[in-house]
Amino acid sequence: MTADGFAAGGAARCAVAAAAAGSDALAVSLLDTLDGIEALAADWRSLEARSEHPAFFQSAAWSIEAARHFAAAGTTFLVVALRRAGRLVAVAPLKRLRCGPLVLAVDLGAPFGQYGGLLVDAGEDAHAVVDAVLAALRGHGIDGLLLRKLRADAPERPALARRGFPVGRPEAARAVALHPERGFEAFRRGLPARIRKNVRNARNRAAALGPLDQRVFAAEALPAMLDASFAGRSARLAAEGLTSTAFADPGFRAFVGRVAEAGAAGRIAILASGLHAGEMALALEWGFVHRGRYYAYLTARDPRFDGFSPGRIHREEVLKTLIERGVAVADLLAPDGPHKRAWTADATPIRDIAVPLTLRGRLYLAFWHGLLRPALVETYFALPARVRRPLHRLIAPRHSD
Repeated sequence: MTADGFAAGGAARCAVAAAAAGSDALAVSLLDTLDGIEALAADWRSLEARSEHPAFFQSAAWSIEAARHFAAAGTTFLVVALRRAGRLVAVAPLKRLRCGPLVLAVDLGAPFGQYGGLLVDAGEDAHAVVDAVLAALRGHGIDGLLLRKLRADAPERPALARRGFPVGRPEAARAVALHPERGFEAFRRGLPARIRKNVRNARNRAAALGPLDQRVFAAEALPAMLDASFAGRSARLAAEGLTSTAFADPGFRAFVGRVAEAGAAGRIAILASGLHAGEMALALEWGFVHRGRYYAYLTARDPRFDGFSPGRIHREEVLKTLIERGVAVADLLAPDGPHKRAWTADATPIRDIAVPLTLRGRLYLAFWHGLLRPALVETYFALPARVRRPLHRLIAPRHSD
């Protein structure tokens, strides 16, 4: 199904233009309903297999669950599908976001996704794909495109950067190459001596709590485990006066609940584990497994045991579990930090990219997202924790179940 006003105009004109240019031309359609997005699932999954880029957050599984969540709030979707000779060759999973008098296109999973971008067939010209997507958005009255956390190695990144500009703070996402065919002991021997020593010392200290046990949660236990990890992470952020775009959204807890149900039903592959001493959960982590890559989505630790470095021990246990399951890469996602740098030097720069499509869109994206918002965020995080905590209590949302 195509978007209102676009069905009889833009989409039809695109199809006619494609037919006139020949069967190898790109044919563009714009999907704005949940039914239309779900109907694309099979072709979407086939496209994922032909993409060479880590793109779980542009996958059919993630995007459809996000669409189901946002459909309840009346969100208008802007999923641009591109076909060549009938085969799906690119998808831009987007949604409509109103900012006062302006309308932006943003990532469909925003603010819950960790990488923005498009899903593009490895054999396609990313510049042509980006031009087609922008033309579709422009024809639908969109003032600008804002993609959060676009990886530097994304095939569409050069084309988007040429047509737009970076906004926000530069970040980096680290990934650990696991080489599961070599086994965990070989992997462990390849770690820096310092991290091996730190983990060994942490294990010795934690022995005072009792025997340590790494538990992988079964599918039926995912809803309770994901909710517990959400509560733990939320409490820790509140204690430090910190937040994120995801936790600042009052619907995040409900979205996590939906994802947990999808994991329990097998619609999304989730690996959830916890480091325990007896019945005490010292650290929890869960993430997504997609095409041989693990995305470490959410971690939580019990602050009572921080002195035992449970996060460090649990990281090694999670990597061991991934190796045993044949997963090739552990993506630690952004933001970067010393606890991630200790495990790998492999870091991919990521950046928000804004592409204005109208003059007012350019002014808004350049001023708010390019200048004012980053300055406000920087100022807030520079405040002492004792100042941030009361501010956090004033601005933090109440998450719906």
